[in-house]
Amino acid sequence: TNPVVPHLMRRRVIGVNHLIPPERIAEAYAIMNRAGVTAVERGFFVRGFADPARTAGIDEVSLMGGGTLVAELYNDDVESRFIFAQDFGLHEMEPEELDPGKNKAETSRRIVSGEITGGKQDAALANAALLFHLAQGISLKESTEKSRNLIESGKPFEILQNYAEHTQGEKNG
Repeated sequence: TNPVVPHLMRRRVIGVNHLIPPERIAEAYAIMNRAGVTAVERGFFVRGFADPARTAGIDEVSLMGGGTLVAELYNDDVESRFIFAQDFGLHEMEPEELDPGKNKAETSRRIVSGEITGGKQDAALANAALLFHLAQGISLKESTEKSRNLIESGKPFEILQNYAEHTQGEKNG
């Protein structure tokens, strides 16, 4: 939670770990909104699950068998629902497909550059799609295609490279 500039943080997507149900985080934001600490008009609080029994998971959108529990905060009301890979127009994936290997940063860079496709890229597309869905109100499928087109344009990779060059210059300067 970053209440430093609450009027700028009107829409949020927040991943929630296994220790707290997403609904509790959404309810906490509703309380903070009423107290004037935050000003979240609409938020998605997500917990992804790896398996249909929902015994293991991740703190982001999941395209795996258990889907994703989304607690939505809107006008200080909280409603929960599950979303699945099919809602994004994507295929369900196995947990092993998400493994970034030894160098997570390098894997992320390769996803953004378009070098890595398949399940890893689909997972990134779904998470980006949820942001577009929140910001623009377009369907999850449309948001996924928008995310895919953006990756294919090369713009996210260009921004990442510029950021890396800028921050590297600060370290050396």
